Amino acid sequence: MALVDARAPLLHRIVIMGNSGPGKTTMAARLAAELGIPHLDLDSLAWQDVAVRRPIAESVAMVRAFVGANPVGGEEGCYS
Repeated sequence: MALVDARAPLLHRIVIMGNSGPGKTTMAARLAAELGIPHLDLDSLAWQDVAVRRPIAESVAMVRAFVGANPVGGEEGCYS
């Protein structure tokens, strides 16, 4: 059961940004699970393969699709 009603205007976005490696993904996934909100790991959108950057326009379109499909949610990564 979600702790937050997805229709409530109180919570819109949680954004966690920082350097690579400190545990952002772990923290964001746990927080999203506790709050019952979707979680977007920006690494999954930024990288097409190991050390192969996805085209920026494609990454932007994927972020916009996530945000459009999820009125509340959490995003994390080291990309601004």
